[in-house]
Amino acid sequence: MRGSNTARPAVKSLTGGPCPKGHFCPKGTAFPLGCRSGTYNPNEGEAECLVCPKGYYCPENSTSYTSYPCPEGHYCPNGTKFSTEFPCPKGYFNNRTNGEKLEDCFACPGGMYCNSTGLTGPTGKCDPGWFCIRAAWAARPVDYNNFTSGDCLCPSTSTGGECQPGFYCPQGSHEPKPCTGGHYCQFKGREKVTGKCDAGFFCASGSSTPRPLDGITGNVCPPGHYCEVGTTTPKQCPMGHFSNNTGNNNVSDCIPCTAGKYCSGLGNTKPDGECDPGFFCPPGQHQKQPFSCTKGHYCEQGCPEPVHCPSGTYQNEEQKDSCKICPAGYYCDSKDDLSSFNTYICPKGYYCPNGTQFATQFGCPVGTYGNDTLFYSSDQCTNCPPGKYCLGKYG
Repeated sequence: MRGSNTARPAVKSLTGGPCPKGHFCPKGTAFPLGCRSGTYNPNEGEAECLVCPKGYYCPENSTSYTSYPCPEGHYCPNGTKFSTEFPCPKGYFNNRTNGEKLEDCFACPGGMYCNSTGLTGPTGKCDPGWFCIRAAWAARPVDYNNFTSGDCLCPSTSTGGECQPGFYCPQGSHEPKPCTGGHYCQFKGREKVTGKCDAGFFCASGSSTPRPLDGITGNVCPPGHYCEVGTTTPKQCPMGHFSNNTGNNNVSDCIPCTAGKYCSGLGNTKPDGECDPGFFCPPGQHQKQPFSCTKGHYCEQGCPEPVHCPSGTYQNEEQKDSCKICPAGYYCDSKDDLSSFNTYICPKGYYCPNGTQFATQFGCPVGTYGNDTLFYSSDQCTNCPPGKYCLGKYG
C-alpha cells in the first residue's frame, strides 16, 4: 500500500503484510497507522515514523520531507508539523527557505520596521520624525524612553523612538541626527531642522534653540569674533581689527585698530600694542611699523600720523622720532617744508643762532646793521659809521 500525504483509514487484510510507507506499525498492529504531522516514513515495514528534520515540515502520512522546505518568513525546527507553524516574530523577517531556528530570522534593519509575523521583508521605512534602531515592529516605535539631548542611549530592548529636541529624523532614520551646525531643532518629532541660528550666536551641533548658551551645542558669539545668521563656528575679526564685545553679528562690529596702535593676527580682543617710534599707524593697522615717518616730520611711539617739525627744527631723514635743531645761519619756520634747512638763509639785517624759528626773529641791534646773509650772532652786525644813525636790521 502506497504512502499518502493525508491520513487514510486502516486497510483491513485477511492475511496482513508489511507496513506501507508513510505509516508505522507497532507490535500487534491490526492495520497501518498514518505518520503523524511532524514525522515521515520513507520505508515499508517500520514500527515508528522518523522526526521531520529541521529546515522542513511534514504533514500527516508523509513519505518524504524534501518536498516540504520551510517557506520564507518562517523557520522549522525538528518535528515541524505545518508550513506556518513557526513564523518569524514581529520586528523580524526571513527571505530564505529552509530556515531551521529563530536565529535564521533577520532583525528588521535600522530605519525600517516589520509590523507582522511571517514577513519575507521589511514592511517599510520608519516614519518621519521617528527612528528605528533595529528589530522595530512599528513605524513609530514607542518603547524608547532613555534618550537625552546630547546622548543616544540605546538599551538592547529598544527598537527606536521619537526624535527629541536638538535632533531631526528624516523618513527611514536608524538613529537621531544631531541638528546640523548653524541650525536648531526646537521640538520633538522633527523631520528636518527648524531654522537657522540667530545672528550673534553660533550653533555647533545638536542645538534645540536659536540662541544656545550651554557651550556644547553652541553659545553667544565670543569677543574677537562675529556670528552672522546660521553660523556654525564663530568667524574671527580680520587683521587690523578687534572687538571686546560678545554677540557681534557682522564683520562691521569688529572695530578698526585704534590709531597709533596695531592689531596683528585674527580674532583680536584688544590692540597688541603701540606703533614703533619712527613710524605712524592710522586706524586699522596690523603691523607695528606700517608707515615710515616722512621727512620734515617726527613720529614718537604710538603716533597715529606724522607730526610736522616745530619752528626752530627740521628733519631731513625718514623714520625719526624727533626733529633736529635748525643750524646757525639759517631759520626753520613751521609754515614751511622742514625736510631741509638749506634754502632758509638768514636774511640781511638779521642774525640766526641755532634753533631760529623764523627769518626776522633776531634783528641787528640798534646802532648796528647787517649787510650780509647767514649771520648767526649779533657780534657779526656792523657798527653804524660816524655821522650816521642805525635803527638795526639794514641800517
